[in-house]
Amino acid sequence: MAVDDSEYRTSVDDVRSGGFETELTDEEVLEWLDDANMEVDEQLTGKGLSERRLEKIEKYLTRHLITFIVERQVDSEDIGPVSFDYSGAFDERGLAATAPGQQVIRLDESNTFGPEKSDFWSVTL
Repeated sequence: MAVDDSEYRTSVDDVRSGGFETELTDEEVLEWLDDANMEVDEQLTGKGLSERRLEKIEKYLTRHLITFIVERQVDSEDIGPVSFDYSGAFDERGLAATAPGQQVIRLDESNTFGPEKSDFWSVTL
């Protein structure tokens, strides 16, 4: 059964496109898309950004949330003895901790999300 993402600027398929890989189901991606949509609506609407730009920010913010909070991006890796360091929900770099988050910062011409404001994202969710 397909998810209904018609009320959002972007879609689950758009979030999954362009080589972005996740093990989440479409329903789980939709949950993160809903969170990203809420943030874009509340933080960026009315700040002079085009709908096209808001759509891209929503897509990359969804990817950031999935990467940053759910799947946790590996920051460093030692092969022997095995050691991994992960970005996570309390990483002080916030949006800057992931490639999708860096895209959000780049696309946000209002500077609401970053780069100096990106620390907000280090303690959310």
